Amino acid sequence: MTRSLIRAIVVSAVLVVVAVFLHNTISPYGLFLAIAVGPIGIRFIAKGAISKLEPISAAITWFVLLYLASTNQNGNEILVQGDTNGNAFIVGSSALILLTLITSFGNRRASR
Repeated sequence: MTRSLIRAIVVSAVLVVVAVFLHNTISPYGLFLAIAVGPIGIRFIAKGAISKLEPISAAITWFVLLYLASTNQNGNEILVQGDTNGNAFIVGSSALILLTLITSFGNRRASR
């Protein structure tokens, strides 16, 4: 249980780092890829999950790291800025991740 929970957190952390650095590159394709990375990763984690806690912890990790990337830290570096790409990335990925969580739990109940 703990191993799979740690795996979900690490995979989510790696995916959010990739998405944060990808959202401002190769405009607009980088933004589309960055928005798609989160839900695909959460769906992957939910499919291989032992419990419902794994996709939830992965989503919480995604949101916490996304918040940290979009606020001022010690070096005054903001990785997700408040421009059009940054706002679209935050809103789009958050909405799709929540939708993915809802549908993955609905599918788990229906398959049992």
